Amino acid sequence: MEQKSYKNKWNCNFNKISLKTYLIILFGIITCNLSAQDVSVSMPFFSSQFLSPANAGSSLYGSRVQGNLKSQFTGNSNLFNTIIAGWDTKLNNKEYEEKNHLGLGFQIMSDQLLGGILQTNYLTTNFAYHLNLNQNRTNTLAMGMGLSVAQTSYDQTKLTFGDMYNSNGTQISTVSPNEILNDNPTSYAVNTGVVFSRHAEETFFQLGVNSFYYSMPELTGALNKLTEATEMRYNAFLNLEKYIAGDFTILVHGSYDIKGDDRFYFFSGAFGVPLNKDLDYPKRFYLGTSVRQNIALTPYIAIMNTRYNFAISYDIYNNGATASQIKQNGFELSFSHFFSRRKKEIFRSLLD
Repeated sequence: MEQKSYKNKWNCNFNKISLKTYLIILFGIITCNLSAQDVSVSMPFFSSQFLSPANAGSSLYGSRVQGNLKSQFTGNSNLFNTIIAGWDTKLNNKEYEEKNHLGLGFQIMSDQLLGGILQTNYLTTNFAYHLNLNQNRTNTLAMGMGLSVAQTSYDQTKLTFGDMYNSNGTQISTVSPNEILNDNPTSYAVNTGVVFSRHAEETFFQLGVNSFYYSMPELTGALNKLTEATEMRYNAFLNLEKYIAGDFTILVHGSYDIKGDDRFYFFSGAFGVPLNKDLDYPKRFYLGTSVRQNIALTPYIAIMNTRYNFAISYDIYNNGATASQIKQNGFELSFSHFFSRRKKEIFRSLLD
């Protein structure tokens, strides 16, 4: 009976993931999980504020809600869950004649490791000023700033392993993963961004640059204490969607990140197929693929309706790109919903 209890505890908590494998995953990811806004998703263009704080209040409509739900897994074990939910609105643009306007947005993100053993929650407030550059208001320059707070916690009740116990249930391990973190470390970030947009009758185009300043939390190891210094991350991105043949469209998104000595790129392309003949309120079906460095290839499909967008993607990981050689897969759901009246009768884009 005692031996059976030992096996049940192991199967319930980690589902064939060994203590050594778990610790490799945890230590390898802990640093990036504790950085505010340092979250990776497969369809970042579905969360405008995730791309830049300058996108707060940039929608054709008065306000919008956007979100991403990403899950990564290996076999039957869930490795990561990432949730992003954001809301933004125009503050002083009730009338079409308003030349410039302010934008306000809030974004919540949650990054969960191995069923919530390690969890980091982010709260970001974004402010933006949108300056129209021409008389017909198709070209704008937006300047934004975001303030973020990240809180990291771990669930000690899930930090038990079969090989930490002998056959009669007595704990024999002297090194516990509980010592990895201080209780609920907090970090802060200041994000700034500038985005040029051209939103005309047949084209949606954005080019943006951002900088992120991190205040890192203190980590505690089993034998010594490690304190990470503050650091900067820089990012540039491009969004483009335009008509190419009749009512068909082509969509392109690309980004490039610099963080310390690391460089990251992301590229996505899709074709939009019209589902109706209404150019003012079009509906489209999209088929696309994203490439994230040499880490993953992500095919996705999306639907754009009058007041909502929906997409689903599947990550095919290059397992040779990770030192652990753990075979991963993942999927992501994304959505957008728009409120209030439409401000302009111009090109409707999945990227907006």
